[in-house]
Amino acid sequence: MSSQQRSSPSITACPDGLLLIRGDIELLTGTGDEITRKRKTIALCRCGASTIKPHCDGTHKLINFTTDNPQEPAAKPTEKSTTGSSTTDLQETVSDELGTERRTPSS
Repeated sequence: MSSQQRSSPSITACPDGLLLIRGDIELLTGTGDEITRKRKTIALCRCGASTIKPHCDGTHKLINFTTDNPQEPAAKPTEKSTTGSSTTDLQETVSDELGTERRTPSS
């Protein structure tokens, strides 16, 4: 795909619901594995109750999930360089939102 055909990446936090991820973005799990995408726009779970994580299945509506400030994701995506092209690393942005466990050494 040429750079002219690439769509700009964006993250939209829907009020009391999912994260819409649009554009040419490489999505990673909390362990660094790539999340396979079949479409340019995908809906990711923020409530942690989806049965098809990391994707949203609408469960947030059933459990009355609410957000404090739905318009701002936890972190901004950061650009990283990969062999002459630019991709976006969203691991920090969505890992907690997806219910991905991050283990830290206990003190």
